[in-house]
Amino acid sequence: MQRRVPNAVGGSWPTLTVMGPITPKDQIGFGRDLYGDGGFITVSTDPNDISKYPDIMQSLRDPYTYPAELILYRDGSIAQYGPIVASQVQGHTITITCRGLLYYLRYMFITSDLSYTSTDQYTIIKNLINHHQNKTYGHFGIDASGVGTSGTNLTRNFKANRGPNVFMQLQEIAERENGFDYYYTFDANRDLVLASRRGSDKSGSVFLDSRGILSPQIGMSIAADEICTEALGVGRSFNNNTVFSSQNNASKMAAFGRAQRFESFDGENDSGHLNEYLNAMLESHGKMSFTPGAITMLPVRGADPIVDFDVGDTVTWYYDAGLGVQSMTLDVKYWSLSVSSDGQEEMNVEFV
Repeated sequence: MQRRVPNAVGGSWPTLTVMGPITPKDQIGFGRDLYGDGGFITVSTDPNDISKYPDIMQSLRDPYTYPAELILYRDGSIAQYGPIVASQVQGHTITITCRGLLYYLRYMFITSDLSYTSTDQYTIIKNLINHHQNKTYGHFGIDASGVGTSGTNLTRNFKANRGPNVFMQLQEIAERENGFDYYYTFDANRDLVLASRRGSDKSGSVFLDSRGILSPQIGMSIAADEICTEALGVGRSFNNNTVFSSQNNASKMAAFGRAQRFESFDGENDSGHLNEYLNAMLESHGKMSFTPGAITMLPVRGADPIVDFDVGDTVTWYYDAGLGVQSMTLDVKYWSLSVSSDGQEEMNVEFV
C-alpha cells in the first residue's frame, strides 16, 4: 500500500510513499477491463497482520483524509494498481476495495468553457485531463504527456454549467466510429495510453477451450435490444434544435431484415457527428450476441492472462457445450483472477 499526498502546486504529481505490505487473509481478487476505469483489486486482511504499520491502519480507518493506493504484483510484475475506494470491517477481517487508475478521472469535472475546432481527438482528451491536473491539488498521478495524435479531428464545445465529467467525456469520444481504446501502463510512470486498438489478434495462438473451462455459460441472442441492421438516432442540442439521421448495412439487412435500433444523443446536433455514433452502433450491434458469459476457467499454458493475453486481444473460443462445436474469434472485454489462500487461480473472462 502507498500513501498519496496531493500537491498544492498545479501540474505537479502527488507524493507517493510506500507504507508497507498487505498480507492476504483468504482470497485475492483482481482484474482488468477494456472500457471502464482499468479494473479492480479486492483483498482481505487480518488487523493483527497490519498492526505494525500504523500508516496503513490510519488510511484504512479514514481513506478520505489519508488517501492511499494498492499495488498488486503477480510473478514479480505489477498486475494491477489504483486508488483504494472502500474498506470494510467484518468481525476480524478488513476487506479493501481498489479501482483502476482511471477511476481518478471520475473525480474530475470541466469548470471552464472549453472549445476545440478541428482538433485531434487525443489532444482533446489530454487537454481535458490537464485542465483538472493543472489546478492546485488536482494532479492524481496520471501522466498524459506522452499522448500523441490519432489523425482524427473533432470539433467539441464543453460548457462548464452543464457539469461535464472528464471520465464520461473520455468514454463518449472513445465510443464513436473511428474512436479508440484507452488504458494506462502498469509501471511507476502511470502513462495514459490512447490507441486505435488495445491488444492484438492472438486467435491463432490463444485458445480458450475444454482444457481450462470449468463452467461455460453460453448465450445466443438476437433480441431487439441486442442487434440492429439499421441504426436510428436523434441529436438534441442545448437550445433544443434537433437533427435526425439513420445508417444501415445492406448485406446484413438482406440476411436478417430491417431491424432498427434507436438512441438519442443530448448535446449533439451535428449530423456528421451523429452518423459517427450511429455507425459505431451498427458495428457493435451488427451480429448475433454470443456471450459465453463470465466463464470460469483455470489458467492453462497458452491461455494465461497477462502472460499470453490481455483485455483487447482477440482470442479463439472453442467449445462443445452439447450443441456441437462452437468456434469463434472474440475480443476480450474483461478478465479477473481469484487466488485462494493455497495459490489456486480461477479466471473469469467476458467478451465484447
